[in-house]
Amino acid sequence: MKANKRIPLLYSTGVCWLYDNGQVEFEGGEPLLPIIRANSREGRFGNHCRRHYSVNEHSWHVSNAVYEETGSALVALQALWHEAEEGLGVRDINSLLKNRWGSRINKAAGYIRAAVFKILELPVELPDVVHKWDHQFASSEGNALMDSAHLVEWEVPPDRNYRFYCWNPERAEEEFILKHKFYTKLIEDDNGNK
Repeated sequence: MKANKRIPLLYSTGVCWLYDNGQVEFEGGEPLLPIIRANSREGRFGNHCRRHYSVNEHSWHVSNAVYEETGSALVALQALWHEAEEGLGVRDINSLLKNRWGSRINKAAGYIRAAVFKILELPVELPDVVHKWDHQFASSEGNALMDSAHLVEWEVPPDRNYRFYCWNPERAEEEFILKHKFYTKLIEDDNGNK
């Protein structure tokens, strides 16, 4: 029988063990705040933006658009956390590259996201509306925040002018936590009214 190997993904208060079979274990502390902190410091597009633009600010914008379209705090909370795996070492890798050659990376990211969503008591499967807005914002962010002349080759043209704040890491962390609390409260209130 083949041994089930594991990979350690370190975070500030512990380690995330990712096993070959997809099992994920968190050891040494709750991963949510370390994920928020890491994604506030991690810049989009491999840190190639003209100004610091964090993974968390991207997720914040995606969640706002999802909430505006659906009115669902639950789906908006999924959108807010849709990049959780990046805070545990599966960094911002170009989606075209991941889709062509990254099946194992995509699998690992999915396992980690599922484990985080389990802690948050969220459905694991991301609705199409989250993917739609994730891609829309990636295109708009790239056009607004990068200097590359090759952005015209992106599949999703930007359809609006969004305001990207380019928060510093501390502000990005604070805004993410406030948005998380906002959606969580809406969900709790909705569950209390049933």
